[in-house]
Amino acid sequence: MGITSLGILSFQDQSHGGVQSHPEAVTVARKSEIDATVKKCCDALLLTKPSIDREKLKSFKGSPVEGTGKWIESHEIYRSWREHDNTAFCIIGAPGTGKTMLSIYLTELLEQKTKQSPNEDVIYFFCLYGDIERNNVCAILRGLLYQILTKRPELGPYVWPNFDGDAIKKLTLDTPEGLWLIFQTLMKGHSLGKLFCVIDGLDECGDNASAFLLPKFKDLFKSTMLTNLKLAIISRPLPMLSLIPAINLNLNQGEQVNQDVRTFIHSKMDDLCCTHGFNLEARNKLETQLLRSAEGSFLWVGFVVNEMMTLETHTEILDTMKRIPRGLPEMYGRMLAQIKQKHQKFLPLAVVLLHWVAVSTKSLSPKELFAVLAHDKIVMGLETIQDLVKICGGFLRIYKNDKYGRSGNVTLVHQSAKEYLATNSDPELKEFWFAEDLAHLGIANRCLERLKSIPDLGYTTPNILSDSPKWRMSLFLGPFPRRHPTNFSPTIQNFRPDQVDLVCYTFGYWYRHARNCGKHARAMFKNNQQFFATDNSSLGLFWVLVGFDYNPPKNTEGLDPNQVNLPEIQNRTLEIHIASVVGNIPWVESLIEESSNPSQLVNSADHFNMTPLQYAALCGYEKVVDILRNHATGRAQYGRAIWIATTTRYSNIARMLIKHVGNFEDFDTHVETDEDLIVRLAWYARNGNLQLTPNSSSPFQAIGKRYFEAVQTLFGKKPKCEPEAKGK
Repeated sequence: MGITSLGILSFQDQSHGGVQSHPEAVTVARKSEIDATVKKCCDALLLTKPSIDREKLKSFKGSPVEGTGKWIESHEIYRSWREHDNTAFCIIGAPGTGKTMLSIYLTELLEQKTKQSPNEDVIYFFCLYGDIERNNVCAILRGLLYQILTKRPELGPYVWPNFDGDAIKKLTLDTPEGLWLIFQTLMKGHSLGKLFCVIDGLDECGDNASAFLLPKFKDLFKSTMLTNLKLAIISRPLPMLSLIPAINLNLNQGEQVNQDVRTFIHSKMDDLCCTHGFNLEARNKLETQLLRSAEGSFLWVGFVVNEMMTLETHTEILDTMKRIPRGLPEMYGRMLAQIKQKHQKFLPLAVVLLHWVAVSTKSLSPKELFAVLAHDKIVMGLETIQDLVKICGGFLRIYKNDKYGRSGNVTLVHQSAKEYLATNSDPELKEFWFAEDLAHLGIANRCLERLKSIPDLGYTTPNILSDSPKWRMSLFLGPFPRRHPTNFSPTIQNFRPDQVDLVCYTFGYWYRHARNCGKHARAMFKNNQQFFATDNSSLGLFWVLVGFDYNPPKNTEGLDPNQVNLPEIQNRTLEIHIASVVGNIPWVESLIEESSNPSQLVNSADHFNMTPLQYAALCGYEKVVDILRNHATGRAQYGRAIWIATTTRYSNIARMLIKHVGNFEDFDTHVETDEDLIVRLAWYARNGNLQLTPNSSSPFQAIGKRYFEAVQTLFGKKPKCEPEAKGK
């Protein structure tokens, strides 16, 4: 079934009589079919439910105190956005100034207001530092699209072609470009109505979400067709946010923020007075001191009151208040000094714990942290980990995540805590210092140690991707940031159950640490050179998964995992391949600079006949591709790289490579492979000559139908399609 939507032409068999009618012409008789379609789309998009995330945030950070945030309703910028033609505004502020609480208040306020108007809706997304499912572009767009479809199910047919089939669904869900294409089209839909969109914590995303989304939104608002989207972004200051109206919590909103802080302090003092029985005079004195020292930081107030709750007498509380420093950085320093002073025995473990939690790609469970620290004799079990979290209580919290049935993951109390640990220069606290690139190197090395310790993954068994009730691991198939976890269960022998959690983290995230350790990755590779170069079962699995998923020579439908002929692992995996797969820019640059023959290095193929350029295109590393393309040569090299970038919807990479190729005559004139075809389609699209005839039986046309959508999507061209002759 083909449906014209998203500006893309979906081809269908001749027997169906061409392309179906526009979704707006769908009759009531097909309502049940549309409902089923919408459910399938929503099920595919569902990664995290923003309404549940908001409630989790309330549990983690607390609900907004009654009476705070109300000032925004009368603010000129907000009212212009809410009631008039202003399409976007932002709320910016320093760490701890209550941005997330204001976002919670704003989304609940908009939900209340839009209930009164059938033509208005609100969607929102809360990014959270350390939560792998909520701090990337794909998660944001999937969350927003899920809400749109649940609120406006009649828009389902616009979306369905992007989910009609496993291959296209995977590309749609795993690539920001594919998801943005859907979002962009829905924003221009006439039946959408006015849509308020609130994105909180955009600065907390770790994959440069702001660099991707903000230019996209900017281009979207330039469209004369777009009149229904109202965007609000709550974040720390970002360069591109300076282009839209802003409410700055640190500058022009000082009085309103201070009033909110005063209300917040008053609420916290209610709890303190209940346990310690302060009289009115003492209470007022404490509130005045807190307000004077808070400097507009809700987070600072929370730290101080939490410490006071642990004290027993009025005298201790008043004395502590005199000694507590002003400012968030100074407060962090005080908390570290207390850890050092009171818990000397556990200090080395506390330092390792803080560094792992601060630098890990995702929040870690107590079991995973136990696997990290289990080599130390002091660590007796999970109870020790829980004790360490309490010792570091000012920095760490356990964030509940019931989706996976876990008691909770350990995370930093705030993103600013990591920044303090990475920038702290107090010589009295040098034990806690860490350079972020070296911290990533340490974790990458530890992950590789775990890989090398695995005795046998059984990767030669025919059912490599089958389920196993005993050893089910959630990991990424291949080292790609756009991939999402799937069930995978190799056969593991002589492997302790308490090691499984760290193994899952190792397989899923080690490459991210390798990417972020800069030139220090050279040392990582040197120390593990034999592991990378030899016929090792763990590494074999690693590269087999890469090749299996993306190297079906002429079979675009993929291979049956139960019939995969696993190749012999040869000593052809070079350092440049590893560097390109993990996307470590300084590593790639240093290898090229030190090579006596950069072209030969960059054009070297591994045991899957993949070059560094092709791996970088596959993983979507635009900057790495830009570096490698200057040394890459050959039709096969570029043809396959363009094919990979196009079919995986990395449009910027595909455009870059096609532009770099120069003359189309550099390629052979006949079509032999899908790679040849995709290059021609892309070239024609770039020059505005993309034209396919659905009825054509030529190999070019027949194969072209499989890739036509991807190529047209990349270049944003309205495809030319010759209509079928009547009577056929």
